[in-house]
This record gives sequence, structure tokens and C-alpha cells, in this order.
Amino acid sequence: MPQLLNNPIEAIERKAVESLMATLVAQFNAIGAEVWRIQDSPKTMSKDQVAQFQERYRMLSRVFDEVLLYGRSVEKLSASKIAGKAEFLSAWNELKGIVAIEPSHIDDSLEELRRGGGKSLGEFADELSRDLKQ
Repeated sequence: MPQLLNNPIEAIERKAVESLMATLVAQFNAIGAEVWRIQDSPKTMSKDQVAQFQERYRMLSRVFDEVLLYGRSVEKLSASKIAGKAEFLSAWNELKGIVAIEPSHIDDSLEELRRGGGKSLGEFADELSRDLKQ
């Protein structure tokens, strides 16, 4: 008897995860479309706008992480795969890359390069090549 009750509950949980994942992917894509729209315009993004987008991405990343954990739990309980998981993981990986980079660090690096600091790509490649040979 308990087995009969578990299947509908597992199906409901799986559908809930699928819905959450699809909603998060749509939200991620909507933010990305906003960023592209602004980047394609003649105006450049202000530092405040960049910070706002970065914060939105950080908040979304935390929700993605929670849903990923929930989805893994449901998938272990359920005998079937979660629809939309590949799209979710693709967006999650891209999102992790976005939040890993702090825009102010990029600005600092570009400013250092403008002042003549830093290394050229050739110098970096030479160092990497030497390190790999050792």
C-alpha cells in the first residue's frame, strides 16, 4: 500500500522540480536578454547598472543552487529523469561563470593595462609553456 502512495507523490515532486527549473532558466534568459539589449545600445552600462545585474545574477545563483539540490534529491527518489535538467545545468554553469567574475576586478585590470602594467598574451603563453615543461 505505501508503494502506491509514493508514486503520485514522486510524480508531483518531479513536476515541481521541472517547473522550478524551467522558471529559473527563463529568468536567467530574461536577465541575459536585458543585458544584451543594453550592450547593443549606443550607451554603455553605468557601474551602478553593472552592480545591479551582478547582484541579480548572484541572487539567482543561490536559488539555482537550492533547486539543484532539491532536484537531485527528487531524482534519486524517482525512477525517472527530470525533464529540462540539461537546459537547467547549462544555464547554471553559465551563471556560475558570471558570478565568479567581479566586474570591479575587471575594471581594475583594464586600468592597470592602460597604465602599461600587466603581461601581454605572448608573455603569458611563454610563462605557461615554461611551467608545463618543468
